Amino acid sequence: MDGFLLHVSVLELRHSADHQQCAYARTTEAKVALAVNDAPAAPVLTTWGSDVAFGVTLAPDDRITITVTPVNPAFYPMEGGFVYEGEGRFRRRSDSSIERASFAPPQTILLDVTIPLVPAMNVTMFQCYLAPISDVTAKVGAILSAAAGGADVIGQLESPEDAHWIAFPAVDKAGGVPKYERRTIDPRASIRCFELAGQVVPKLVMTTWPKSIDNVISNLPGLVMIHPYLSGYYASSRYPYGARHLWDAGLKYFGLRGLDPILSRYAGGKAHPWKDTMDQAEEEMGLPHQMAAGGKRAAVVMPVNLGASVGRFAEGDFLHTFLHDMNAWGLRTDEGYFDPFPLGRWAMAGFSSGNQILATILNGNAGNRFIDGVVAEVYGMDPPPGTHALDQIGDAATAWLDRGSGDRRFRIYTQEPWHQQFDRFKASPKDRHPPPAFVLPESARDTTADPHGVRRAVVSTPATSLAAAAQALDPGFKKRFPFGYGGGDKEGHRIVNQSMFVDAMRRSGLPDIDGSRD
Repeated sequence: MDGFLLHVSVLELRHSADHQQCAYARTTEAKVALAVNDAPAAPVLTTWGSDVAFGVTLAPDDRITITVTPVNPAFYPMEGGFVYEGEGRFRRRSDSSIERASFAPPQTILLDVTIPLVPAMNVTMFQCYLAPISDVTAKVGAILSAAAGGADVIGQLESPEDAHWIAFPAVDKAGGVPKYERRTIDPRASIRCFELAGQVVPKLVMTTWPKSIDNVISNLPGLVMIHPYLSGYYASSRYPYGARHLWDAGLKYFGLRGLDPILSRYAGGKAHPWKDTMDQAEEEMGLPHQMAAGGKRAAVVMPVNLGASVGRFAEGDFLHTFLHDMNAWGLRTDEGYFDPFPLGRWAMAGFSSGNQILATILNGNAGNRFIDGVVAEVYGMDPPPGTHALDQIGDAATAWLDRGSGDRRFRIYTQEPWHQQFDRFKASPKDRHPPPAFVLPESARDTTADPHGVRRAVVSTPATSLAAAAQALDPGFKKRFPFGYGGGDKEGHRIVNQSMFVDAMRRSGLPDIDGSRD
């Protein structure tokens, strides 16, 4: 039997006002309990509130359970399990990402201590990290797996995908046809679903974490995507853990087949049923796949809306705080127990009516450190003109560009062949409006990364142009587009979302997969 003084410290991430010097600090607002083989141990020393020491004797294979209960309901309780291996060594009972994010590996030293009747003993230091977020990926995966007949939905979403992706350049000339190429893309990212503590919207946030963080460990880059308003279709689905919220408003945006759904839907000149086992929409955006197909490596963050609201994600400082907490959590899962650095370059994007939410965020956070200081790119994915989403995101992003300097970028990807907003993208007001499909200004078409001087561009690919692209891949493809060159086609809407983001990432200043930046 070996004598031990097991010392438990509880830390939380404290956020500085500008989020440039966020650091871990000991907290006094937590209760600590420790059990050996499920038998509670009595503390022998308490210092600094929640720094607690327990005097115990251990034999090899004894189990240690540490439970930390925060006083503040804005934090989640934590539990860590360890096994004593003998000779002062401990190992985790479970080497899960949640365990690594919650507790650092214990450190044991042999010290002479002045505790009565105990001349010398092992002292083992445990550090617990409280957090206002909780990793619920396993819970989300289990719900979706049950809905999909036992399939590993999250595992499939993290897998390489063989599909048709937008080529470069997406449109080679005005009046041309979008170009696609077939490739197998590995997203190189792990899906993580986070629940936020307290009564808050969003309650659930879908994210990805780069599988290799060698180039992002100091300043995490990423993308925040805002998906469309949630209609009455979701009313019967419990928020946020109903299957419709988890899939239709959540992880289906992380699974992608590029142009392939519409190719299979209309192959050979007739309609075929959707093959998706989860829903009938086939509206996958494939954010991590498109990120990788565009040659970029960065985190992806998407809140699960409650109706038309992203709740506190509309507050720039709250969003900034969440991203720091997410970054700190991710670093700890990779056993990086150090103060997280300030965030790197970030982008924000909206799809469909999500552009209206994004416009509200940009307009409501003028001067905010995150929106005006960290976000450097804004993307509008097919904002509908009929709801004024195209006007709203165009005006809001233009004002956002005008508020700052440096390398800021704004791009719109749309089915619309013409809109008054597009006049802003012309190199000269006297330039004639080009026939679709097109890129404005012309100088933004041929370069992989937009030159510093090209701060904004629009890419127009009407549904008929997308159909022509599909016909180039499958001569038997046939689909009627009742709106002609006009926008508004639902499947064209999805294709813009599912494939054009690759082009946005190719032109992005986010870090490349090889570690460089444009």
